[in-house]
Amino acid sequence: MKALRLLTLASIVVAAPFGGATAQIPFCPVSTDAARAPAERLFERDDERVGFARETLASQDVTHHEIELCVDPERRWVSGVSTITLEATGPRARFLLNESLSVRTVRADGAGLIFLRSGRILEVNLPAGYAERPLDIEIRYAGVVHPGRAVVAAPDLVLLGRECCWYPAPAVADPATYRILVRYPEGYGSVCTGVLSGMAPSLDDREDPCAEGDVWIAGSPVSSAAVAVGRFESELSVLRSMFFSCHRATGSAEPHDAGDRAPSAFRSAELKELVRFIENCYGPYPYEWLNVVTVPEDYLAPEAEVSGPGFVVVRDPTHPGGTPGDEYLARYALALSKSWWPYAVDAGVLVSEALAAHTEIAWLEATVDDEVAAERREMRLAQYVRALSDSAGRASLSSCLGLAPTADRRICRGKGALVMGLLEQVLGRDAFCAATRELRERHAGETIGLREFVAVLEDVSGSDLSWFVYEWVHRSDLPSYALEYETVALEGGGHLVRGTISQPGQIYRTPLPLTVDLGVWSYEEWIPIESSVQDFAVETGLEPLRVVLDARRLVPRVEPAELARFHFERGVVAGAANEWGLALEELEAAASLEPGSGDYSFGYGEALVNSGRLAEGLGVLETAVDLDPEGLANRLWLARLYLRLNDYEAALAHLDAYLARSPEHHDVHNERARALIGLGRLDEAGRAVEKLRSLVVASEGRVDSAGSVYLSAGRFHEASGDLPAAVRAYRLAVEAEPDLVEARERLDALAAQLGGP
Repeated sequence: MKALRLLTLASIVVAAPFGGATAQIPFCPVSTDAARAPAERLFERDDERVGFARETLASQDVTHHEIELCVDPERRWVSGVSTITLEATGPRARFLLNESLSVRTVRADGAGLIFLRSGRILEVNLPAGYAERPLDIEIRYAGVVHPGRAVVAAPDLVLLGRECCWYPAPAVADPATYRILVRYPEGYGSVCTGVLSGMAPSLDDREDPCAEGDVWIAGSPVSSAAVAVGRFESELSVLRSMFFSCHRATGSAEPHDAGDRAPSAFRSAELKELVRFIENCYGPYPYEWLNVVTVPEDYLAPEAEVSGPGFVVVRDPTHPGGTPGDEYLARYALALSKSWWPYAVDAGVLVSEALAAHTEIAWLEATVDDEVAAERREMRLAQYVRALSDSAGRASLSSCLGLAPTADRRICRGKGALVMGLLEQVLGRDAFCAATRELRERHAGETIGLREFVAVLEDVSGSDLSWFVYEWVHRSDLPSYALEYETVALEGGGHLVRGTISQPGQIYRTPLPLTVDLGVWSYEEWIPIESSVQDFAVETGLEPLRVVLDARRLVPRVEPAELARFHFERGVVAGAANEWGLALEELEAAASLEPGSGDYSFGYGEALVNSGRLAEGLGVLETAVDLDPEGLANRLWLARLYLRLNDYEAALAHLDAYLARSPEHHDVHNERARALIGLGRLDEAGRAVEKLRSLVVASEGRVDSAGSVYLSAGRFHEASGDLPAAVRAYRLAVEAEPDLVEARERLDALAAQLGGP
């Protein structure tokens, strides 16, 4: 394993364009007004989130919250009673309770209260005199917990996160009065928010397994809690002034795919190094205890997460065969980083997800190697690009700023991790880490948003970050770059690399690093970006072997081919919804980014036709077919379009080209016969109809196209003037396939013309 670089992580030395090996990267300011997004409006959603939290605090001043739980892991059953002391400013109090738990009673001063349950919202009518004194409200509830992101149940193990019962827990003004008590049956242990508990004593055999027995109490000053009840192997150590404990779930039920998986070691030494690594940037761990609980892979749903202050649950990092991989420890980096947030400072998902995912990449970069870290960075980028496509281009990082966390974590972790890494490059590691420490000192225990978070970064670094917030948080796209360059030998020695960096669409002004590979070594030059086609010139002593744009992928971007695919997928979706204006815009972008793609050009041509630009669309469609002559489905679609336009000559050319590659396709012979009839080439049309009939007969019922044979025969007889034969053919076509509209219409028209039924 590579030596841990605690003090040099991401402190990358670059050859600065303006001299000095450690000069600040020259980021260009950008006017957000020019982009029609004034800086003062960038934080509107953030104000909404913080305002909602403050409004809730103002209406319900909770001064004490005590939860007593009974947990039975075997039955996955939980019963509880919460005593909440609050001063209310209105006649009703609102709480959020997990949907899987049913409310039994709500009482105050010994009297029952009327309450209404709707989903997770519990609304309680307060008694008279609620404004005269604090009220002690007692709420009893019970239920079987279900797997999910807030509550995770597994054989012999129940994990209750801070959102397990109350999410969020009613705001507590004085967190020192927050208590949680846990009972559990014989043979189980409990791990909860910063304390390791012993085993429970034997209990009487009663219907309620928690009727008697020890009560575990956590009275630490925390704003929320998490609990694990199950069978554990545990070890405890001390890391400076913090108690550090590791717990491995050892339930009797094994995962179904355990195979030869050996029991995992806790690897306490590595975990301690990880804590020190994170503390180097975030500051001291904010709690006196840290519990790390490892559970088998199958015990957690893929999206499940359970955590609390001083409490982290992670999947077992052991590979089959018992050899843990260093890259698996990145899971711990992700989970432990979130143990600082949002409990110390609630800055929303932007911090808790994005900063944690960035720490995961940083841990890999520091402890494993750059290649593995680059793979994780690429994975995060792929997550966001997929989310961007699935959201039809509306997946901006600002979606992580709302009142509730976004359901799509690919956005917050994917793009968020890369943006945090880029932000560290912008500010420098020292300033970035100093800002994260200042964030906790300035806003400990508060609910803040992006405005306060950015203000701390700006104050510590002395930088204006409004341009950065606009480009990377509020824009819902990613830049795409194309590099062109040449190398010229200089008369006095050395070489000059000159070229351009191009961007389609609205540009990103974030500077870009060029990696100049000299063979024996390489270095980076940062290029300021001021236009969509940015010229640059870099002098080198040795002749470069190659020049690569952002080789380490520090700046989030998509390649032109990937961006083209992204635009094409959005265009197809828009076309399916008959939104041809949007489809035309997206498909044109795809075709321009990948001009050699027949499918992209054909999609663009189809959008032009459906938008009423027929002549232009036909030209693009012809070009698309030339780009991909083997694309027979596209060629048939174009031929049928020509048939609808009565351009039988153009249709016949494409149908003949199709049959030259696939001569047995009966539908194409049907369309060919129609084109020949339209051109008046009846002898050839008759032979085409006979060829179609022979193909259907030879299929022995495998082709359900008798109707199309009779339809073609009817067209042929009608064009030949044998109207009675045409009527018979159309009638047979309708009998074979009643949904053949053309056959039914021609049959009615000829019957009227002949004066018969």
